Formats: sequence, structure tokens, C-alpha cells
Amino acid sequence: MKFENKILDEIELFNLDKNFNFHNYNTNILENEIENIISGFWDNTFEHSREFEPLFTPFLQINLLRKLYIYYFSLKSLKEKYSNILVKNSNILVDIIGEYEKIKFDTNVQDHDADFYLLRKYSFCEPNKSIKEIIKKKIYTLKKYFRNKDIIYSYQLKIQNELEDLDNSICLNHISFDKKIDLKININLLKKNILNNIKKIKTSIPNILIQNLVEKRIFNSLPQAINRIEQICYYIKKNNTKLVIISCAVHEEDLVLLVAAKISNIKILVSGHGLTGCINKFLDNYIDYQVTFSPFEYKYKGAKQFKLHTEWFN
Repeated sequence: MKFENKILDEIELFNLDKNFNFHNYNTNILENEIENIISGFWDNTFEHSREFEPLFTPFLQINLLRKLYIYYFSLKSLKEKYSNILVKNSNILVDIIGEYEKIKFDTNVQDHDADFYLLRKYSFCEPNKSIKEIIKKKIYTLKKYFRNKDIIYSYQLKIQNELEDLDNSICLNHISFDKKIDLKININLLKKNILNNIKKIKTSIPNILIQNLVEKRIFNSLPQAINRIEQICYYIKKNNTKLVIISCAVHEEDLVLLVAAKISNIKILVSGHGLTGCINKFLDNYIDYQVTFSPFEYKYKGAKQFKLHTEWFN
């Protein structure tokens, strides 16, 4: 016998995963499915598929897919217990699953994507800066104009001052959005090939849910990410850059620089935050150098290792 009504309010949304009964599912199979989706995401999609492998895949794996699986089975469990479900508080995952399962939504649903880290905002998707920011960037660029640009680095809070003191370096934030190298990527064909790769994977949840999630959370930023990579490639070629330094191996703000460096065939150094949980498996045999601050950090295969003393991270 089913209960009559269930309201998915803020408290219920934040506790939705409690409805997922681990004992009813083989979690190893579910993890393998997610791994297969990630591993084959970029496979044979276009000319630079190998170089693009680290891009968006950690976000999809860590932030999106696992939660999608858990929420699907959680909502399925609720549907088995209740005749009617009304969603008043939601996020992109509940939206996608609810639409598929024909669950009713309130007319004024409150969105909680930010609370669940399901939405990322990128500077390369919002290139229109204020006049003050534009002037600041121009001044910075002029100060660096007569110096060599051997090194491009992403913004790194802990060692930003040390990087800025390097005469032959420039921060990624100050690279122009104006000019680029055309990599001749057919974005529509690329999207089609990615979705075809997903369709090939046998999944325990409706495959269309994964496709919809990729369209709403990856494809919405993919053209802008490609455009930014093309801009960085132009800058690298024009200035004969030798090395890029990134600080986050799982965020697209840094990964666009990493991919551009790989396409341009220049050296890559990853300097992490000393954290152990954020790993981009595609950086094995991809990067050239790695700086670690903790003995517990994952060490990427094929990278020459350097250690910095943890006193730097006071």
C-alpha cells in the first residue's frame, strides 16, 4: 500500500540520498558504468580527442554522474512508496529525472544547483568585463609586453606573488580574448560523437538521463571552452611559450590552459593544493612535471616529481 502524498521541500532534497538503499544494488557495477562513461567520453570524437580527455570529465565524474545515479534510485524508491510527489525544491539532477519520470513540480521551484556544486561558472563564458577590469588588464599586459612570455600560469592563491615575480611569466587571466588559432572543430559533429559514445554504454539508469545531463552541464560551456583553448594556442605560438603551470587538475579554468599546452606541444607542470581527493586520471602520462606538497597526494604517472615543503602552506 502506497502513502498518498510526498512533498520534496528543501529538507527532503538535502536528504534525498537517504532513500538510496545500497543493499539493493551492486555498487561495483554502478561505479564501473560511470568509469566506462568517463573513459570513453572523448574516444574518437575528433582530431584532438586525446588532448581533450582531461577536460570536463572530472566534473562529470565527481560532481554529476554519481549523484545522478543516487538521485535516480532515490526518487524511484519514493515513487514506489508514494502515489504523488510534488517537487518544491530541486536541482538539475532532480529536474532531469523528474521530467523523465513525470513527477509533478511546483510552479515556483527553488533551485539549489549551487548548494550541490552542480553548476560551474567560467571566466571564458563571461568575457565581457567592466571598463575598470579591461583597463587593469591592459596595464598589466603593457608591463609584461617587453618581457619574454616563456611561462603561462593559472591563478594560484598560495604562490601567486612568487609567480608574478617571474619576469618571463604571465597569468592566464591576462591573456587576450581577441585572437585565436582556428582548430577547425565541428562542434555539432563533436557533440553528436560524444552522445554516441554514451549511448554505447550499458547503464543501470535510463541512458537518456546521462545524455540530457551532458547536454545541460557540459555542452552549454563546451563551445566557449574550445574558443578559449584556441585563444591560448594563439598566444603560445605567437610568444613561443615554453611552459604552462596549472594549480587545479579538475577545474576547467585551469584545464583549458592544460589542453592548449598539449595541443601546442609544450611542457606542462601541475602544482596542486596538497589535497588528496581531487584526481584527474587522464593526466597519467600526459603532463611533464608535478609539484606536490603532501606525501598523500596522487602522483601522476610519467611526470617528473618535485616536492615543496608544507611550511609554504601556512
